[in-house]
Amino acid sequence: MQTPDPPRPRPDLMTTKEAAKRLGISERFVRSLQHSGSLPAVKIGRTTRFDPLDLEEFIRFRKSGPLSLETLETLREIERKTGTQLIDRNTNDLLSSVRIKYDGAGALRIEVDE
Repeated sequence: MQTPDPPRPRPDLMTTKEAAKRLGISERFVRSLQHSGSLPAVKIGRTTRFDPLDLEEFIRFRKSGPLSLETLETLREIERKTGTQLIDRNTNDLLSSVRIKYDGAGALRIEVDE
């Protein structure tokens, strides 16, 4: 039986100013993202704090270029849980034709159905 991973230590929460600096955007835009629900925040009394892990997740999901396998799996899991389509039909059809396999030596092999 495999034991669960120990909980990760919680990083220090960041102020709006620190979050803005980390993202390279204005404090006003950070607040706009937070109010729109795009960037999670923690309200403590009258102050707002941001979890650095949420900032990293925000960055990861907004990277341009090919999605990582981990991101695709996360998006599919969100689709299953919420019933909301996040991956368009053409992309999903293409991804469904791709099989990713690992050999015993840790190498990655990608096969595409014709």
